[in-house]
Amino acid sequence: MSSAAPRAAVPWLALVGLLLWSAPACEPASPDDDSAGDDDTADDDTGDDDSAGDVALVVLSGEATVDGTGYAGTETHEVIAEQGQGDTLCAITYTWTSVAPRDDCAVCEWAWDLSASGAAVTAESGVGCAGVGADPAPFDGAQRAHGFAAEFIGHADVLMVPVAGEWEAVAYAGYNPKTGVLLYEWETGYQSLD
Repeated sequence: MSSAAPRAAVPWLALVGLLLWSAPACEPASPDDDSAGDDDTADDDTGDDDSAGDVALVVLSGEATVDGTGYAGTETHEVIAEQGQGDTLCAITYTWTSVAPRDDCAVCEWAWDLSASGAAVTAESGVGCAGVGADPAPFDGAQRAHGFAAEFIGHADVLMVPVAGEWEAVAYAGYNPKTGVLLYEWETGYQSLD
């Protein structure tokens, strides 16, 4: 009888993994998607997909030093062409500085309220920052909280951010408690370039 429980748990875990890693929200919607049921045109049947150049991936990558006294680091907001496979169209880098510690993230090893400053364009190509609607000015003074959870739900180290009042894992992260170095790369979503 005791062997039945592990066999029952395996399909359940496999299903959870499948749902987490194959969610349709992870796939960008093509601007030419006509799956709602309207008639296909001859161009749709060619197999050519030129829509990839019309959608960019938005990534926030950061590095910080975090300890019991504060959080100090940089983050780069990148808009990358061709669904993240092309050139960086715009990169804006800014500094995050801790404002106050947080104690409301139950799974976090640490959490801090942060304020951004010193935003500047650090890379542009193609349509550039103006073409993707990115401007460094709104980043200065932006507020966000970051937390770190090791082995979140027993699996991975993650960056935690409050979303609608609840702490959520938003990206894989690496944190070395001996050096205090935090690294993360957060794919926030896709942006149409139309």
